[in-house]
Amino acid sequence: MTTRTELGIGADVLAGTCAIAIGIGLARFDFSILAKQMATAGWIDTASIGDLSGGNLIGYLIGCFHQSRLRRHQHVLGVIALALVLTVVSMLAEGFWSSTGSQAVWRFVGGWAAAQLMTGVPSLALRRVPARQLRLSTAIVMGGAGLGGLLGALAVGLFAPSSPRLAWILLAGLSLLLSLPIVALLLRNRRHPPVSPASPKGQPGPSPGQTHRAVWPAGLILLAAAYAVAAMGSVPSVFYEPLLLSQRFGAGPVADSHGLAIFGAGAMGGSLLVVCLPRAWATRHCLVGVALAGVAAAALFAWGESQELVVLGSFLLGCWTWMIVSLTHLRIHDFVPSQAHRRCWATCTLLYGLGLMLVSFASSGLASSNLQLVLVICLGLILLHAVLELLQCRAPALPDQGLPLRTAGDR
Repeated sequence: MTTRTELGIGADVLAGTCAIAIGIGLARFDFSILAKQMATAGWIDTASIGDLSGGNLIGYLIGCFHQSRLRRHQHVLGVIALALVLTVVSMLAEGFWSSTGSQAVWRFVGGWAAAQLMTGVPSLALRRVPARQLRLSTAIVMGGAGLGGLLGALAVGLFAPSSPRLAWILLAGLSLLLSLPIVALLLRNRRHPPVSPASPKGQPGPSPGQTHRAVWPAGLILLAAAYAVAAMGSVPSVFYEPLLLSQRFGAGPVADSHGLAIFGAGAMGGSLLVVCLPRAWATRHCLVGVALAGVAAAALFAWGESQELVVLGSFLLGCWTWMIVSLTHLRIHDFVPSQAHRRCWATCTLLYGLGLMLVSFASSGLASSNLQLVLVICLGLILLHAVLELLQCRAPALPDQGLPLRTAGDR
Protein backbone atom coordinates (compact mmCIF):
# COMPACT_ATOMS: atom_id res chain seq x y z
CA MET A 1 0.00 0.00 0.00
CA THR A 2 1.34 3.41 -1.00
CA THR A 3 1.87 5.73 1.96
CA ARG A 4 1.40 9.48 2.04
CA THR A 5 5.17 9.90 2.39
CA GLU A 6 5.80 7.84 -0.74
CA LEU A 7 3.25 9.89 -2.66
CA GLY A 8 4.96 13.06 -1.48
CA ILE A 9 8.36 11.79 -2.61
CA GLY A 10 6.88 10.82 -5.97
CA ALA A 11 5.45 14.33 -6.35
CA ASP A 12 8.88 15.79 -5.54
CA VAL A 13 10.56 13.64 -8.19
CA LEU A 14 7.90 14.63 -10.74
CA ALA A 15 8.60 18.28 -9.99
CA GLY A 16 12.32 17.74 -10.56
CA THR A 17 11.61 16.03 -13.88
CA CYS A 18 9.39 18.93 -14.96
CA ALA A 19 12.09 21.47 -14.01
CA ILE A 20 14.71 19.77 -16.20
CA ALA A 21 12.12 19.38 -18.98
CA ILE A 22 11.50 23.14 -18.97
CA GLY A 23 15.04 24.39 -18.40
CA ILE A 24 16.89 22.04 -20.74
CA GLY A 25 14.34 20.36 -23.01
CA LEU A 26 11.99 23.22 -23.92
CA ALA A 27 14.20 26.25 -23.36
CA ARG A 28 17.44 24.91 -24.89
CA PHE A 29 17.00 21.75 -26.97
CA ASP A 30 13.95 23.02 -28.86
CA PHE A 31 15.46 26.42 -29.63
CA SER A 32 17.22 25.02 -32.70
CA ILE A 33 13.83 24.20 -34.24
CA LEU A 34 12.36 27.62 -33.48
CA ALA A 35 15.53 29.43 -34.55
CA LYS A 36 15.24 27.94 -38.04
CA GLN A 37 11.58 28.92 -38.19
CA MET A 38 12.42 32.49 -37.21
CA ALA A 39 15.19 32.64 -39.83
CA THR A 40 12.85 31.29 -42.51
CA ALA A 41 10.20 33.84 -41.52
CA GLY A 42 12.75 36.66 -41.79
CA TRP A 43 12.72 37.53 -38.10
CA ILE A 44 16.46 36.97 -37.71
CA ASP A 45 19.46 36.25 -39.92
CA THR A 46 20.74 32.70 -40.06
CA ALA A 47 24.15 33.96 -38.97
CA SER A 48 22.68 35.36 -35.75
CA ILE A 49 21.44 31.96 -34.53
CA GLY A 50 24.89 31.19 -33.13
CA ASP A 51 25.05 34.56 -31.40
CA LEU A 52 21.63 34.00 -29.80
CA SER A 53 22.71 30.56 -28.61
CA GLY A 54 25.89 32.08 -27.19
CA GLY A 55 23.91 34.75 -25.33
CA ASN A 56 21.69 32.04 -23.88
CA LEU A 57 24.75 30.12 -22.70
CA ILE A 58 26.23 33.22 -21.07
CA GLY A 59 22.97 33.77 -19.19
CA TYR A 60 23.04 30.11 -18.19
CA LEU A 61 26.57 30.40 -16.79
CA ILE A 62 25.68 33.52 -14.81
CA GLY A 63 22.62 31.71 -13.46
CA CYS A 64 24.74 28.73 -12.37
CA PHE A 65 27.15 31.05 -10.57
CA HIS A 66 24.27 32.87 -8.89
CA GLN A 67 22.73 29.60 -7.68
CA SER A 68 26.11 28.42 -6.34
CA ARG A 69 26.31 31.52 -4.14
CA LEU A 70 22.83 31.25 -2.61
CA ARG A 71 22.92 30.09 1.01
CA ARG A 72 19.49 30.70 2.52
CA HIS A 73 16.77 28.18 1.76
CA GLN A 74 14.09 30.83 1.35
CA HIS A 75 16.25 32.72 -1.15
CA VAL A 76 16.62 29.54 -3.21
CA LEU A 77 12.85 29.07 -3.32
CA GLY A 78 12.31 32.70 -4.33
CA VAL A 79 14.87 32.56 -7.14
CA ILE A 80 13.37 29.36 -8.54
CA ALA A 81 9.88 30.91 -8.47
CA LEU A 82 11.23 33.96 -10.31
CA ALA A 83 12.89 31.68 -12.86
CA LEU A 84 9.58 29.95 -13.60
CA VAL A 85 7.91 33.30 -14.27
CA LEU A 86 10.78 34.56 -16.43
CA THR A 87 10.86 31.35 -18.46
CA VAL A 88 7.24 31.73 -19.53
CA VAL A 89 7.57 35.50 -20.03
CA SER A 90 10.74 35.15 -22.14
CA MET A 91 9.12 32.56 -24.42
CA LEU A 92 6.07 34.77 -24.97
CA ALA A 93 8.31 37.77 -25.58
CA GLU A 94 10.35 35.88 -28.17
CA GLY A 95 7.11 35.03 -29.95
CA PHE A 96 5.96 38.67 -30.23
CA TRP A 97 9.21 40.70 -30.38
CA SER A 98 10.85 39.60 -33.60
CA SER A 99 13.92 41.86 -33.76
CA THR A 100 17.35 40.30 -33.25
CA GLY A 101 18.13 42.67 -30.38
CA SER A 102 15.03 41.76 -28.39
CA GLN A 103 15.60 38.08 -29.11
CA ALA A 104 19.13 38.40 -27.71
CA VAL A 105 17.85 39.98 -24.48
CA TRP A 106 15.22 37.30 -23.90
CA ARG A 107 17.57 34.48 -24.85
CA PHE A 108 19.92 35.73 -22.12
CA VAL A 109 17.06 35.96 -19.60
CA GLY A 110 15.89 32.47 -20.57
CA GLY A 111 19.39 31.09 -20.07
CA TRP A 112 19.59 32.57 -16.57
CA ALA A 113 16.20 31.11 -15.68
CA ALA A 114 17.09 27.69 -17.12
CA ALA A 115 20.19 27.55 -14.93
CA GLN A 116 18.11 28.11 -11.79
CA LEU A 117 15.83 25.20 -12.73
CA MET A 118 18.71 22.89 -13.65
CA THR A 119 20.81 23.59 -10.56
CA GLY A 120 18.29 24.56 -7.88
CA VAL A 121 15.38 22.17 -8.26
CA PRO A 122 17.00 18.67 -8.39
CA SER A 123 18.43 18.85 -4.88
CA LEU A 124 15.05 20.00 -3.54
CA ALA A 125 13.26 17.25 -5.45
CA LEU A 126 15.59 14.49 -4.25
CA ARG A 127 16.23 15.53 -0.64
CA ARG A 128 13.60 13.14 0.81
CA VAL A 129 14.42 10.17 -1.42
CA PRO A 130 15.91 7.19 0.50
CA ALA A 131 19.43 6.32 -0.60
CA ARG A 132 18.35 2.92 -1.93
CA GLN A 133 16.10 4.73 -4.44
CA LEU A 134 18.34 7.69 -5.18
CA ARG A 135 19.90 6.38 -8.39
CA LEU A 136 16.50 5.59 -9.90
CA SER A 137 15.02 8.92 -8.82
CA THR A 138 18.02 10.91 -10.11
CA ALA A 139 17.78 9.22 -13.51
CA ILE A 140 14.05 10.03 -13.69
CA VAL A 141 14.69 13.69 -12.83
CA MET A 142 17.52 14.11 -15.32
CA GLY A 143 15.54 12.27 -17.98
CA GLY A 144 13.26 15.29 -18.05
CA ALA A 145 15.60 16.90 -20.59
CA GLY A 146 14.74 14.36 -23.26
CA LEU A 147 11.07 14.40 -22.27
CA GLY A 148 10.83 18.18 -22.55
CA GLY A 149 12.64 18.25 -25.87
CA LEU A 150 10.35 15.55 -27.24
CA LEU A 151 7.15 17.24 -26.02
CA GLY A 152 8.19 20.57 -27.49
CA ALA A 153 9.27 19.10 -30.82
CA LEU A 154 6.00 17.17 -31.16
CA ALA A 155 3.88 20.18 -30.24
CA VAL A 156 5.65 22.45 -32.72
CA GLY A 157 5.65 19.82 -35.46
CA LEU A 158 1.93 19.08 -35.09
CA PHE A 159 0.47 22.52 -34.44
CA ALA A 160 3.00 25.15 -35.59
CA PRO A 161 5.31 23.72 -38.26
CA SER A 162 5.70 27.09 -40.02
CA SER A 163 4.62 29.70 -37.47
CA PRO A 164 7.36 30.82 -35.05
CA ARG A 165 4.90 32.97 -33.09
CA LEU A 166 2.52 30.08 -32.45
CA ALA A 167 5.49 27.79 -31.74
CA TRP A 168 6.74 30.09 -28.97
CA ILE A 169 3.24 30.33 -27.51
CA LEU A 170 3.03 26.53 -27.46
CA LEU A 171 6.36 26.25 -25.63
CA ALA A 172 5.24 28.89 -23.14
CA GLY A 173 2.01 26.98 -22.57
CA LEU A 174 3.87 23.71 -22.02
CA SER A 175 6.25 25.46 -19.62
CA LEU A 176 3.33 26.89 -17.67
CA LEU A 177 1.70 23.46 -17.44
CA LEU A 178 4.92 21.77 -16.33
CA SER A 179 5.46 24.52 -13.75
CA LEU A 180 2.50 23.39 -11.65
CA PRO A 181 4.30 20.45 -9.92
CA ILE A 182 7.31 22.73 -9.31
CA VAL A 183 5.15 25.36 -7.63
CA ALA A 184 3.71 22.64 -5.40
CA LEU A 185 7.28 21.54 -4.54
CA LEU A 186 8.24 25.10 -3.61
CA LEU A 187 5.18 25.45 -1.38
CA ARG A 188 5.99 22.16 0.40
CA ASN A 189 9.56 23.30 0.98
CA ARG A 190 8.37 26.65 2.26
CA ARG A 191 6.12 24.94 4.82
CA HIS A 192 8.67 22.24 5.72
CA PRO A 193 12.24 23.52 5.17
CA PRO A 194 15.10 21.02 5.49
CA VAL A 195 16.52 20.63 8.99
CA SER A 196 20.29 20.48 9.27
CA PRO A 197 21.68 17.78 11.57
CA ALA A 198 23.14 18.86 14.88
CA SER A 199 26.89 19.15 15.11
CA PRO A 200 28.94 16.69 17.21
CA LYS A 201 28.98 16.98 21.02
CA GLY A 202 25.32 17.94 21.02
CA GLN A 203 25.91 21.52 19.89
CA PRO A 204 23.25 22.97 17.55
CA GLY A 205 24.07 22.76 13.89
CA PRO A 206 23.68 25.49 11.28
CA SER A 207 20.24 26.92 10.58
CA PRO A 208 18.21 25.38 7.75
CA GLY A 209 19.08 28.22 5.40
CA GLN A 210 22.81 27.83 5.82
CA THR A 211 25.02 25.42 3.94
CA HIS A 212 28.23 23.61 4.63
CA ARG A 213 31.21 25.80 3.85
CA ALA A 214 34.03 23.29 4.11
CA VAL A 215 36.80 23.19 1.51
CA TRP A 216 36.08 20.77 -1.30
CA PRO A 217 37.76 17.37 -0.79
CA ALA A 218 40.20 16.18 -3.46
CA GLY A 219 37.72 13.63 -4.79
CA LEU A 220 35.11 16.30 -5.44
CA ILE A 221 37.67 18.51 -7.21
CA LEU A 222 38.59 15.59 -9.49
CA LEU A 223 34.91 14.86 -10.13
CA ALA A 224 34.22 18.48 -11.08
CA ALA A 225 37.27 18.56 -13.36
CA ALA A 226 36.15 15.33 -15.05
CA TYR A 227 32.67 16.79 -15.56
CA ALA A 228 34.07 19.93 -17.22
CA VAL A 229 36.37 17.91 -19.49
CA ALA A 230 33.42 15.70 -20.49
CA ALA A 231 31.62 18.85 -21.66
CA MET A 232 34.65 19.83 -23.74
CA GLY A 233 34.79 16.44 -25.40
CA SER A 234 31.07 16.45 -26.24
CA VAL A 235 31.26 19.52 -28.49
CA PRO A 236 31.44 17.69 -31.87
CA SER A 237 28.43 15.49 -31.16
CA VAL A 238 26.42 18.49 -29.92
CA PHE A 239 27.29 20.99 -32.65
CA TYR A 240 29.04 19.37 -35.62
CA GLU A 241 27.22 16.17 -36.56
CA PRO A 242 25.36 17.78 -39.53
CA LEU A 243 28.63 19.27 -40.80
CA LEU A 244 30.39 15.92 -40.42
CA LEU A 245 27.67 14.05 -42.34
CA SER A 246 27.71 16.71 -45.04
CA GLN A 247 31.50 16.75 -45.50
CA ARG A 248 32.09 13.01 -45.26
CA PHE A 249 28.98 11.56 -46.91
CA GLY A 250 27.35 14.45 -48.77
CA ALA A 251 24.23 14.38 -46.58
CA GLY A 252 21.61 17.07 -47.24
CA PRO A 253 20.18 19.74 -44.94
CA VAL A 254 17.71 17.26 -43.46
CA ALA A 255 20.65 15.82 -41.50
CA ASP A 256 20.60 18.98 -39.36
CA SER A 257 17.25 18.27 -37.76
CA HIS A 258 17.94 14.54 -37.65
CA GLY A 259 21.13 15.21 -35.69
CA LEU A 260 19.25 16.89 -32.86
CA ALA A 261 16.70 14.07 -32.77
CA ILE A 262 19.40 11.38 -32.66
CA PHE A 263 21.40 13.06 -29.91
CA GLY A 264 18.20 13.78 -27.95
CA ALA A 265 17.11 10.15 -28.28
CA GLY A 266 20.51 9.15 -26.94
CA ALA A 267 20.03 11.46 -23.96
CA MET A 268 16.72 9.77 -23.14
CA GLY A 269 18.33 6.37 -23.63
CA GLY A 270 21.13 7.32 -21.25
CA SER A 271 18.62 8.13 -18.52
CA LEU A 272 16.97 4.73 -19.00
CA LEU A 273 20.34 3.00 -18.86
CA VAL A 274 21.13 4.64 -15.51
CA VAL A 275 17.85 3.21 -14.20
CA CYS A 276 18.89 -0.25 -15.42
CA LEU A 277 22.29 -0.24 -13.71
CA PRO A 278 22.34 -2.80 -10.86
CA ARG A 279 22.32 -1.25 -7.40
CA ALA A 280 25.23 -3.49 -6.48
CA TRP A 281 27.42 -1.44 -8.85
CA ALA A 282 28.88 1.52 -7.00
CA THR A 283 28.25 4.93 -8.56
CA ARG A 284 31.99 5.65 -8.69
CA HIS A 285 32.58 2.44 -10.66
CA CYS A 286 29.65 3.19 -12.97
CA LEU A 287 31.23 6.56 -13.79
CA VAL A 288 34.45 4.85 -14.84
CA GLY A 289 32.63 2.28 -16.98
CA VAL A 290 30.54 4.93 -18.72
CA ALA A 291 33.64 7.09 -19.27
CA LEU A 292 35.45 4.23 -21.00
CA ALA A 293 32.37 3.52 -23.13
CA GLY A 294 32.41 7.20 -24.12
CA VAL A 295 35.91 6.79 -25.56
CA ALA A 296 34.68 3.97 -27.80
CA ALA A 297 31.62 6.01 -28.87
CA ALA A 298 33.76 9.06 -29.68
CA ALA A 299 36.13 6.91 -31.75
CA LEU A 300 33.17 5.51 -33.69
CA PHE A 301 31.86 9.03 -34.26
CA ALA A 302 35.25 10.33 -35.41
CA TRP A 303 36.26 7.47 -37.73
CA GLY A 304 33.00 5.78 -38.71
CA GLU A 305 33.28 4.66 -42.33
CA SER A 306 29.56 4.85 -43.05
CA GLN A 307 26.82 7.32 -42.26
CA GLU A 308 25.08 4.70 -40.13
CA LEU A 309 28.16 4.20 -37.95
CA VAL A 310 28.57 7.94 -37.39
CA VAL A 311 24.89 8.25 -36.47
CA LEU A 312 25.29 5.32 -34.07
CA GLY A 313 28.29 7.07 -32.52
CA SER A 314 26.20 10.24 -32.06
CA PHE A 315 23.42 8.27 -30.37
CA LEU A 316 25.90 6.57 -28.03
CA LEU A 317 27.51 9.91 -27.18
CA GLY A 318 24.05 11.22 -26.30
CA CYS A 319 23.64 8.26 -23.94
CA TRP A 320 27.11 8.86 -22.53
CA THR A 321 26.48 12.57 -21.93
CA TRP A 322 23.32 12.14 -19.90
CA MET A 323 24.61 9.13 -17.97
CA ILE A 324 27.58 11.25 -16.90
CA VAL A 325 25.21 14.06 -15.85
CA SER A 326 23.06 11.74 -13.72
CA LEU A 327 25.94 9.80 -12.16
CA THR A 328 27.92 12.97 -11.38
CA HIS A 329 24.91 14.40 -9.56
CA LEU A 330 24.79 11.17 -7.55
CA ARG A 331 28.51 10.98 -6.83
CA ILE A 332 28.53 14.43 -5.23
CA HIS A 333 26.57 12.92 -2.33
CA ASP A 334 29.65 10.87 -1.44
CA PHE A 335 31.77 13.96 -0.81
CA VAL A 336 29.54 16.51 0.90
CA PRO A 337 26.61 16.50 3.34
CA SER A 338 23.15 16.85 1.85
CA GLN A 339 22.76 20.54 2.74
CA ALA A 340 25.82 21.39 0.61
CA HIS A 341 24.82 19.33 -2.43
CA ARG A 342 22.89 22.05 -4.27
CA ARG A 343 25.74 24.55 -4.26
CA CYS A 344 28.30 21.93 -5.28
CA TRP A 345 26.05 20.77 -8.12
CA ALA A 346 25.56 24.37 -9.27
CA THR A 347 29.34 24.89 -9.34
CA CYS A 348 29.87 21.66 -11.29
CA THR A 349 27.19 22.72 -13.77
CA LEU A 350 28.90 26.09 -14.14
CA LEU A 351 32.20 24.35 -14.94
CA TYR A 352 30.41 22.10 -17.43
CA GLY A 353 28.98 25.12 -19.24
CA LEU A 354 32.36 26.87 -19.26
CA GLY A 355 34.00 23.79 -20.78
CA LEU A 356 31.33 23.56 -23.46
CA MET A 357 31.62 27.26 -24.31
CA LEU A 358 35.43 27.26 -24.34
CA VAL A 359 35.81 24.42 -26.85
CA SER A 360 32.84 25.43 -29.00
CA PHE A 361 34.23 28.95 -29.46
CA ALA A 362 37.81 27.73 -29.92
CA SER A 363 36.82 25.15 -32.55
CA SER A 364 34.30 27.21 -34.53
CA GLY A 365 36.87 28.48 -37.03
CA LEU A 366 38.81 25.21 -37.29
CA ALA A 367 35.70 23.07 -37.82
CA SER A 368 35.02 24.38 -41.32
CA SER A 369 38.58 23.79 -42.54
CA ASN A 370 39.71 20.71 -40.58
CA LEU A 371 36.80 19.09 -38.81
CA GLN A 372 38.65 15.81 -38.41
CA LEU A 373 41.28 17.52 -36.26
CA VAL A 374 38.51 18.85 -34.00
CA LEU A 375 37.13 15.32 -33.68
CA VAL A 376 40.55 13.93 -32.75
CA ILE A 377 41.19 16.69 -30.18
CA CYS A 378 37.81 16.07 -28.56
CA LEU A 379 38.44 12.32 -28.57
CA GLY A 380 41.60 13.07 -26.61
CA LEU A 381 39.55 15.15 -24.16
CA ILE A 382 37.12 12.27 -23.66
CA LEU A 383 40.08 9.99 -23.00
CA LEU A 384 41.35 12.53 -20.43
CA HIS A 385 37.89 12.50 -18.89
CA ALA A 386 38.15 8.72 -18.44
CA VAL A 387 41.50 9.15 -16.70
CA LEU A 388 40.05 11.74 -14.31
CA GLU A 389 37.12 9.45 -13.54
CA LEU A 390 39.59 6.69 -12.70
CA LEU A 391 41.33 9.05 -10.28
CA GLN A 392 38.13 10.24 -8.58
CA CYS A 393 37.03 6.62 -8.25
CA ARG A 394 39.93 6.04 -5.85
CA ALA A 395 38.99 8.99 -3.63
CA PRO A 396 37.36 7.91 -0.36
CA ALA A 397 33.79 8.92 0.36
CA LEU A 398 33.10 10.94 3.48
CA PRO A 399 31.16 9.37 6.35
CA ASP A 400 27.40 9.50 5.92
CA GLN A 401 26.36 12.98 7.02
CA GLY A 402 23.16 13.92 5.26
CA LEU A 403 21.99 10.83 3.40
CA PRO A 404 20.58 8.06 5.61
CA LEU A 405 20.17 4.43 4.56
CA ARG A 406 23.15 4.57 2.21
CA THR A 407 24.19 1.16 0.88
CA ALA A 408 27.37 -0.08 -0.75
CA GLY A 409 25.68 0.13 -4.13
CA ASP A 410 25.17 3.86 -3.72
CA ARG A 411 28.87 4.52 -3.80
